[in-house]
Amino acid sequence: MEGKSGTHDKVERHDVGLETMGLLVAEIGHDFNNLLATIVGNIDLAGLDLEGGMATPATQEARRLLGEAKKASLRATGLTRQLLAIGAGAEPVRESVDVEGLIREVASIHEKTFGAGVAFRLELQAGIAPVQADGSQIFQLLQNLVLNAGQAMPRGGEIRIGLRDSPSPRGADHGHRDGWILIEVADSGPGIPVELREKIFEPYWTTKDGGRGLGLAVCHAVVRKHGGTIAVDEAPGGGALFSVRLPLDEGAVSSTAP
Repeated sequence: MEGKSGTHDKVERHDVGLETMGLLVAEIGHDFNNLLATIVGNIDLAGLDLEGGMATPATQEARRLLGEAKKASLRATGLTRQLLAIGAGAEPVRESVDVEGLIREVASIHEKTFGAGVAFRLELQAGIAPVQADGSQIFQLLQNLVLNAGQAMPRGGEIRIGLRDSPSPRGADHGHRDGWILIEVADSGPGIPVELREKIFEPYWTTKDGGRGLGLAVCHAVVRKHGGTIAVDEAPGGGALFSVRLPLDEGAVSSTAP
């Protein structure tokens, strides 16, 4: 039977391995992002060159192909952002973020994306103070959770997004004297089996056909870098319930203004 010191060594090696992997992912992500910027820039320049010539079937086909290449490059840029969020190189840029406004924006976007088969229910407490966070990363967190909820309901259903004050989560840093907020994203899908809940935040682990296993890993990385917590449970009435707790601004004034 292994002693305590052996277990401790294993944990330390595991942490060092994760840190090294994070640095590697971040480095590759930065380099890949620079390459994509060059590719997109050259595609735009090629498109400008075509604008000055005669409109022939060949030039129209060239414009179409350049457009497809640019779309693919921009999709790859989005994937790079997710890799950077998981890696060690995307520390949050702290600013005052109106989480309620971001929730409404994400819901508005995906009401159109999912169509009439998926209904949104927003339960947003009035007067929630802003959080000191990276607005783009919190937007990506919300978007990934909502996309995950929608994909869990291929035949339609309801996505509930809640926002309210929260007590300090167990084991969290209690130095945030201004309290915490709780964001909840619940779906009415089949839910996540208990035995799989510990794995769903691991990078590249997925049960979805064609999935990359990055969405929830990005959520976990973003929340961790903001000093918060994320958990998954069964939603009332069935489905999955994701709960995110984030520390508030220090000295923030309660306001509903964006």
